[in-house]
Amino acid sequence: MKRSMLTTAVVLLAVAAGPAAAKCTVTLKMTNGEASTITVLGNDSQARVNGGLWSKMGFSNTAIAADATRSVPWTTNMSCGGSTKRDLRFKYQKGNQVFEEMVDNIDLSDGGTVLVTLNN
Repeated sequence: MKRSMLTTAVVLLAVAAGPAAAKCTVTLKMTNGEASTITVLGNDSQARVNGGLWSKMGFSNTAIAADATRSVPWTTNMSCGGSTKRDLRFKYQKGNQVFEEMVDNIDLSDGGTVLVTLNN
């Protein structure tokens, strides 16, 4: 009887936890089109699926020299592939000012690369 109750408890806990979030890792290949160094703000940059709520991307802040390109790994908190489209909103700092660039309607693939040009 105890074993049956334990098995039932484990199954109930697994159901309560719900399905695991299907994360994936992509490479953000960011090009600085500015004439001076910028810093891409990873915790202030955001992503959303199909026009839903924005969530933080959470990659490390990244300095990019003028006209240079940097590749940054990003582990998403959303699934990749399928028919859903994602919007990415990158925030970056130049001097004391913060700017924003959007990449709309893209399909992320696990292990894929997203090309982003930041130039205000």
